[in-house]
Amino acid sequence: MLPSSPWGNNPAGLYNHPMFHPPVTAWLIAACLGAAVLAAGCPTKPKPADTTGTGFPAVEPGPPEVTLITDEEYPQDWGGVIDMPGTDDPALSLLAQRVLYPSGIDRHCDELPYRAWEVFAERLEERIAEDESAFACWLMAQVQLRLWWCGPTDDPVYIAADYAGRALELAPDSACALAAAALTESCLDNPDAAYEQINAAVALRPDLVFPWVIQGLIHRHNKDYTAAIESYDRALDLNIRALVVNLYRGHAYWDLGEYEQALAAYEILAAQAPDYALGQLNCAWVYYKLDRKDEAFSAVSRAVECHDQISEAHRLLGTIYYERSEYEEARRALDWALTLDPDNDNAHYYMGHYYYSSSLMGKAVDAYLRANELSPDEPETYCSLGQAYQLMGDFENATAALEKAIELSDPGYWAYDEAVASLAEIAAATVEPE
Repeated sequence: MLPSSPWGNNPAGLYNHPMFHPPVTAWLIAACLGAAVLAAGCPTKPKPADTTGTGFPAVEPGPPEVTLITDEEYPQDWGGVIDMPGTDDPALSLLAQRVLYPSGIDRHCDELPYRAWEVFAERLEERIAEDESAFACWLMAQVQLRLWWCGPTDDPVYIAADYAGRALELAPDSACALAAAALTESCLDNPDAAYEQINAAVALRPDLVFPWVIQGLIHRHNKDYTAAIESYDRALDLNIRALVVNLYRGHAYWDLGEYEQALAAYEILAAQAPDYALGQLNCAWVYYKLDRKDEAFSAVSRAVECHDQISEAHRLLGTIYYERSEYEEARRALDWALTLDPDNDNAHYYMGHYYYSSSLMGKAVDAYLRANELSPDEPETYCSLGQAYQLMGDFENATAALEKAIELSDPGYWAYDEAVASLAEIAAATVEPE
């Protein structure tokens, strides 16, 4: 039941929000991009922010690294990157550094707990009440999209759209404000408005990274993967150090089924930022897809070492342990995956395998049922569930599950073939003696 896309796309069923079902999801990972930031991440369960007493997470990202053009009108930290008034405000520049992390590769940059994003929103709200600058509204739009992405409700996306609109009103000639508005239109599934705004943004300032990346994300949302790659390439031409653009390039190549090129993009990121967990994890996914399991194990182990709060990293690690017949290691990894995300359907599925291999059929059934509840149309789950019921002697439920596996798959696929074989065994076992 491995997802059909790399983790960076958020596997189908991992989140309930429709925006998180592939292939539309990875573009949203850029919801809080800065022009040279371009970092993606995985929402972990909300927990108290680790702060310095100022309300900011206790992470020092280092000074901004601005490698694009220098705009004489806005000569401060963000002037060559974000083309709107307010970038020379010291307080906002610090907050932008915290929110956007212009290094783009800090190992903690996109792995902040939900509460930390709430703190950022509170600080920005206070700042906007004092001085409603375009830059402050633009930043608030990024933070609200992040809260929407990793939060429980849709409310923040509408708040983000409002702040993006306010930024555009205050800076109508800003390409970055146009790009932010385009991103929120995409989040709201308004593709015509999104394309109109993002195309205007790249035409207005083709020398800025941010609009090109947003254009790539919108292309990918609309399944134009080749166009997405072209936009990402333009961004890299402007700033080769915007390394995490390769994360998005890798996703688009994956969508095209060009796995070797996807791997090449992910490996660039992993080589240049070895402590960036998502670079390592996406390499692991492609290695696994290409049946390079030892390399997948090394990469996912490195991802966990870099950041141990990503549920899917532990899930993939547990999967590989299970396939190596290292069952206790598999159980520990899967247990941790479910601690981090109790709704990780893949982890429930493989935990069912662990119980099955341990002859704990009742627990296996429970795990498969939970996986099925989270992702109800997976033939693999129905097949495994039916086989567990079969070993328990519950032939009625076994037959129903196995027949569903056949309905959802095709001949030649293992779930179909094993379901057929198991139904034959049940039929033979239930023949009335003459």
